[in-house]
Amino acid sequence: MGIIKKILLAIVIIAGVLNISRQAHEYGLDIGLQLLTVFILSTAFLWRWASGYLPHIGKSVAITIMMVTMLIARVIVEYAIADHLHVDLVEVIHTSLKYSPWLWLAMFLGSGVKVFFWRWLFAGVRQENRSEVTA
Repeated sequence: MGIIKKILLAIVIIAGVLNISRQAHEYGLDIGLQLLTVFILSTAFLWRWASGYLPHIGKSVAITIMMVTMLIARVIVEYAIADHLHVDLVEVIHTSLKYSPWLWLAMFLGSGVKVFFWRWLFAGVRQENRSEVTA
């Protein structure tokens, strides 16, 4: 992996951690820890998948897994909003879907972009791991 790809990877991970720390500051430590758990699991999955250690998982399955993790993270944030405003979670989700459907669509499309971005970052590593397995 080249130096530019390593820098991009570091920027993506640092931006994710900073976003989680902002959410934790805004909604509390418990929400921050839940989001951090989802972030660590999704990052570990993407790292292993893009590196070629999970060859039986295709792109479409990886995109689906990332969509599910995005949905989990979104529900965690909406739970925090509902708890903060003392309203029902279903009401918050309904309002979010009704007044910002493009946000949901952008997040689902972002899941696909994230998968392809990670695959591009680890393209050279994937080839090295593939040759090690066959040797």
